[in-house]
Amino acid sequence: MSSADEIVEKAVGEHLEDNVPARIAEIIERHRQALLGLANALLAAGRDEDEVAQVIQKASESFSVKLKSETKGLQS
Repeated sequence: MSSADEIVEKAVGEHLEDNVPARIAEIIERHRQALLGLANALLAAGRDEDEVAQVIQKASESFSVKLKSETKGLQS
Protein backbone atom coordinates (compact mmCIF):
# COMPACT_ATOMS: atom_id res chain seq x y z
CA MET A 1 0.00 0.00 0.00
CA SER A 2 1.42 3.40 -0.94
CA SER A 3 1.66 6.38 1.38
CA ALA A 4 -1.18 8.07 -0.50
CA ASP A 5 -3.42 5.03 0.00
CA GLU A 6 -2.66 5.00 3.72
CA ILE A 7 -3.27 8.74 4.08
CA VAL A 8 -6.62 8.56 2.30
CA GLU A 9 -7.68 5.47 4.24
CA LYS A 10 -6.90 7.17 7.57
CA ALA A 11 -8.67 10.38 6.57
CA VAL A 12 -11.72 8.86 4.93
CA GLY A 13 -12.16 5.65 6.87
CA GLU A 14 -15.25 3.65 6.11
CA HIS A 15 -18.05 5.99 5.02
CA LEU A 16 -20.25 3.28 3.58
CA GLU A 17 -22.97 1.65 5.58
CA ASP A 18 -24.82 -1.46 4.48
CA ASN A 19 -27.96 0.46 3.53
CA VAL A 20 -26.33 3.08 1.26
CA PRO A 21 -27.98 3.29 -2.17
CA ALA A 22 -25.76 2.20 -5.07
CA ARG A 23 -25.68 5.70 -6.59
CA ILE A 24 -24.43 7.23 -3.33
CA ALA A 25 -21.81 4.49 -3.01
CA GLU A 26 -20.58 5.35 -6.53
CA ILE A 27 -20.29 9.05 -5.62
CA ILE A 28 -18.37 8.22 -2.47
CA GLU A 29 -15.99 5.93 -4.36
CA ARG A 30 -15.36 8.61 -7.00
CA HIS A 31 -14.59 11.09 -4.23
CA ARG A 32 -12.19 8.62 -2.62
CA GLN A 33 -10.41 8.19 -5.96
CA ALA A 34 -10.16 11.97 -6.34
CA LEU A 35 -8.66 12.23 -2.86
CA LEU A 36 -6.17 9.52 -3.75
CA GLY A 37 -5.16 11.46 -6.86
CA LEU A 38 -4.79 14.63 -4.83
CA ALA A 39 -2.68 12.87 -2.19
CA ASN A 40 -0.41 11.40 -4.86
CA ALA A 41 -0.01 14.79 -6.55
CA LEU A 42 0.80 16.54 -3.28
CA LEU A 43 3.34 13.90 -2.32
CA ALA A 44 4.92 14.06 -5.79
CA ALA A 45 5.17 17.84 -5.39
CA GLY A 46 7.26 17.33 -2.26
CA ARG A 47 4.67 17.95 0.45
CA ASP A 48 5.25 15.95 3.62
CA GLU A 49 2.82 13.25 4.69
CA ASP A 50 1.46 15.21 7.66
CA GLU A 51 0.57 18.18 5.48
CA VAL A 52 -1.02 15.92 2.86
CA ALA A 53 -3.02 14.15 5.57
CA GLN A 54 -4.38 17.48 6.81
CA VAL A 55 -5.45 18.53 3.30
CA ILE A 56 -7.12 15.17 2.65
CA GLN A 57 -8.86 15.23 6.04
CA LYS A 58 -10.31 18.70 5.39
CA ALA A 59 -11.48 17.71 1.91
CA SER A 60 -13.06 14.55 3.28
CA GLU A 61 -14.86 16.41 6.06
CA SER A 62 -16.18 19.01 3.62
CA PHE A 63 -17.45 16.27 1.30
CA SER A 64 -19.07 14.42 4.19
CA VAL A 65 -20.94 17.51 5.38
CA LYS A 66 -22.17 18.28 1.85
CA LEU A 67 -23.19 14.67 1.22
CA LYS A 68 -25.15 14.51 4.47
CA SER A 69 -26.97 17.78 3.78
CA GLU A 70 -27.85 16.81 0.22
CA THR A 71 -29.05 13.31 1.08
CA LYS A 72 -30.92 14.19 4.27
CA GLY A 73 -34.35 12.67 4.15
CA LEU A 74 -33.68 10.33 1.23
CA GLN A 75 -34.84 6.80 1.66
CA SER A 76 -32.61 3.89 0.65
